[in-house]
Amino acid sequence: MRKLVNSPKNRITQGTIFSGVRKSYTTEIECFGIAITARCDTARDFKAALLNFLPVIRLEDWLWYECLPRCAEKVIATAIGNLRRYLCDKDGSSIVLDAFGVAKAFEREGCADKIFISAREQFKDASNIASLLPHTWEKVPNKTVGKEVATAAREILANRNQEFFFIDDLFPEARQDSKGYVVLLREVRSLPRIDALALCGGIDNAILCRKEKGYLMSELDLHFHEIAYPVSELASPYIEQMMQSFSSLFARVGVPELDKSFVQKIDKLIEG
Repeated sequence: MRKLVNSPKNRITQGTIFSGVRKSYTTEIECFGIAITARCDTARDFKAALLNFLPVIRLEDWLWYECLPRCAEKVIATAIGNLRRYLCDKDGSSIVLDAFGVAKAFEREGCADKIFISAREQFKDASNIASLLPHTWEKVPNKTVGKEVATAAREILANRNQEFFFIDDLFPEARQDSKGYVVLLREVRSLPRIDALALCGGIDNAILCRKEKGYLMSELDLHFHEIAYPVSELASPYIEQMMQSFSSLFARVGVPELDKSFVQKIDKLIEG
């Protein structure tokens, strides 16, 4: 997937990727932005009042701060479900779980049942995730939470997760150490037109602090970057693919399911 990004051409348009964006999840991660404002509003003269963009973070950060907690919650839910089924099968009721909580329900001495032991280990592994220091992957249990993270990572790499979009790199020059980046499709942000135009020449701390000049850059942050500026552009057809994913996410319409009588009518027609 190389040549996925083009060099910037001193412009801001749909697909422009720029540095110095306010962080997502935590202040300790590097964050970029990718413009999604329509090309017709940015071509020649920048007509739009706002530049809309989406945050872009490293895949490693997305896996730790977004994916890992979700996977831990999934493992906990599975463990509790297995525990409830075990209690219902053995005791005829899950009243211990409902009345006294998960921890008390797992205090079953001398139980050698594989389902019970597996559920207890799953719950323990997933519950400990919140106490880990960032990016200490060696402490994430591979057989439980780590397995779920690996599955989710494969989905994001294949762009099968509707809430996110994977890009292999943000820079035109190939970098062997890059593990890729993730666009957060739900987190739409914006910059005023004057700020967006200032990005072309680069925005440093001096400009960022010049409030009297009309700069309102609450979405920018130079903690990781000395200057906010366009670093690349997402090339076609990948920008169109990303915008398609973005549009699909927000254009979904919920409607009632089709009346089953129609299916029955078709079945009778085919059966003669």
